[in-house]
Amino acid sequence: MVRYCLFITLVLFYFPLEAEQMQAQANELQKSHFLKIEHFRLTSGKTLRNLKLHYLTLGKPKYNERHEITNAIMLFHATINDSSSFLQSSLAPFLFNKGAPFDAQKYYIIIPDGIGAGQSSKPSDGLYGQFPVYGYKDQIAASKAVLDSLGVNHLKLVLGTSMGGMLTWLWGETYPDSTDVLIPIVSTPLQVCGRNFIWREMMLAAIRNDPLWLWKL
Repeated sequence: MVRYCLFITLVLFYFPLEAEQMQAQANELQKSHFLKIEHFRLTSGKTLRNLKLHYLTLGKPKYNERHEITNAIMLFHATINDSSSFLQSSLAPFLFNKGAPFDAQKYYIIIPDGIGAGQSSKPSDGLYGQFPVYGYKDQIAASKAVLDSLGVNHLKLVLGTSMGGMLTWLWGETYPDSTDVLIPIVSTPLQVCGRNFIWREMMLAAIRNDPLWLWKL
């Protein structure tokens, strides 16, 4: 009985240590960057001035004989998340550590914060209700600007979850020759409807009817 108790204790002690080491390895591989665009033209025709786009990178680019980056992949986060959602201790080590599917020693991983998310420009920075309306196509254009700034012309893979999955579908439609593989997760290329639509409208109504938001208009 004592041997079993000792074994369980060692297992419980070992796995947290292993998880911490894996997370530390993933953290060492990441870098934070900003891209500023003085005049960003939206699909609505309006211009968003001084757009700040934040993104994370993991790993290093590899180049071919034509000095083209050959190992880049891009990940899109979900609606209420940001780039840091891919760096959670329960996920990052199993995505980016050595031998993982997106091994950062092998791939150059780019994870943008969408407009309105994370450390990218958002209404709460000061414009509030005066922040121009933006949509999925604008998110795609912003992400393309990030890739252009890095000199990435082709991606090995684009992956997104939920809203990020919608962006993945749209990326493939907008730039069909720019990537080898699309992986949209929890997402279908259909018009938003049903409970998903109601949920979104509830969130929008809560924001638009907030006294602080109205006061800032």
